[in-house]
Amino acid sequence: MEGDYETLSQLINDLSSLLPNVNFSLVSGEGDITYNFLDRSSFISSEECDDERLFYSSSGWHSGNEATSNDFCFKIGDHYKESFDTTNEQTIKECRIYHLRASFLWALTSSWRDADREKYPNSYFASMYCNNYQKISYLDRQVLLIHYSEYVANATTVDEVYNLLK
Repeated sequence: MEGDYETLSQLINDLSSLLPNVNFSLVSGEGDITYNFLDRSSFISSEECDDERLFYSSSGWHSGNEATSNDFCFKIGDHYKESFDTTNEQTIKECRIYHLRASFLWALTSSWRDADREKYPNSYFASMYCNNYQKISYLDRQVLLIHYSEYVANATTVDEVYNLLK
């Protein structure tokens, strides 16, 4: 959809400055994190995509604290818009940006983004609604910095990270 490439490019540039020890690049074709933007028939016919999922589907492999590969199938056009209860174009546009950013953060951390919403409002790691905010928050940045810290790089569980940081 319009703006997808720009959204991912902006996100990669932003995260590159935050995490200089991680090499981000946007390429055409397969990568460690692959986005497939598919029309309805391609989405439905692909073995990699789950049409029962709203907005997009994903699959991937992680080894401990590190993602080894992630593949996203994103619906486009009316196929994407049909997942909404609204026809408000601004909401759909905001949610598209949110879905792209949230999926990328999931690929980087494997976090289900289910942190306590009252303790950590307005962050991708505690998000509930796609059109409440658009920015990657200070808290989101701190989560990424901890996740990619050399200090916890070999940890494979949350408990291990906690014990290393306390």
